[in-house]
Amino acid sequence: MRVHTRLILAASAAVVMLCAVAGGASAGKFSLSHQSFRITWTELEFIALPATIRCPITLEGTFHARTFVKVTNSLIGHVTSAAINEAACAEGRARILPASLPWHVRYEGFTGTLPLIQRININIVGATFLIEGRDPFGQQAGCLYTSRTERPLRLALTREAGGGLTVARPNEAEPLQASANLFGTCNLTLRVAHDSSSVTVLNSAARITLTLI
Repeated sequence: MRVHTRLILAASAAVVMLCAVAGGASAGKFSLSHQSFRITWTELEFIALPATIRCPITLEGTFHARTFVKVTNSLIGHVTSAAINEAACAEGRARILPASLPWHVRYEGFTGTLPLIQRININIVGATFLIEGRDPFGQQAGCLYTSRTERPLRLALTREAGGGLTVARPNEAEPLQASANLFGTCNLTLRVAHDSSSVTVLNSAARITLTLI
């Protein structure tokens, strides 16, 4: 009888564990600790033209809600403000066109195995940059870039073990294509220099945490 009882208890515990794992694996939403965000790069590389231009840049915006579903390409927020410190740019100049704001923030997916999420991948549509530098002959040259639905600005937000979002890395494998070409062939690759990136709550140094629900 005692052996039989132990078997029943063990089987019940196994069922509870399996249900918990299945529930985590099938969870369909993410929850954010805060609805506003700021993404900063103290040195973002704009690899275009013959030169690599380095500038500090800040993006600010809001998520539409504190929770969102895991549906690819769903609109989850907007970038409402974007600024480049042009005076601090090296090897050329990068500018943001304010008329292009707000930019759409869309959910693309995640990296990792549920429930251990390593990165949240988002696409930014509408981001517009004017990159100016020198051509191989020393003449002033420039290209205008706008991220589109078919070729968005892809960012991977790294998630630490405790759920906090730490840095934002552009996808170097998919450069932006020029919407206006002022010299030669223009493709723009964005790259974080020296891990100089942070993701925080707007007007705060606090981290945004992301959890699976």
